[in-house]
Order: sequence, then structure tokens, then C-alpha cells
Amino acid sequence: IDDDGEGVAPEARAHIMQRGKRLDTLQPGQGIGLAMTQDILQSYNATIEITTSPFGGARFSVRLPKAHY
Repeated sequence: IDDDGEGVAPEARAHIMQRGKRLDTLQPGQGIGLAMTQDILQSYNATIEITTSPFGGARFSVRLPKAHY
């Protein structure tokens, strides 16, 4: 998922993945959305990574494990 907002600074990326941690303090919220997403993905052996979008904002990439049939 790419966005064209302000993005997430590299030094803040690990911070926002922690439960209760947020960068935007102007809007209401609990800071649990990304932490919950990460927990759910980890239960499926998947990962989420935050990088910079070509649109200037943040890019959230989800990597799913290879299926074994």
C-alpha cells in the first residue's frame, strides 16, 4: 500500500509497530492498529515492512510465506 502523505521516517518505523505508539497525536486513536496487523501477520509467518513510496509517503508491504502444497 502506497500513500502520498508525509511518510514515516526510517528511525520511526520500528516505533510505530509497537502497541500504543503513534506519530500522529492530533487525531484520536490508541496506536494499536499496526501492532495488531503485525501480530496477525506473524501468526501466519508473514511480515510487514515500511519503506518510502514513490509518491513520497509511506509504503507498507506485506510478505506472505510461500505456500507448500
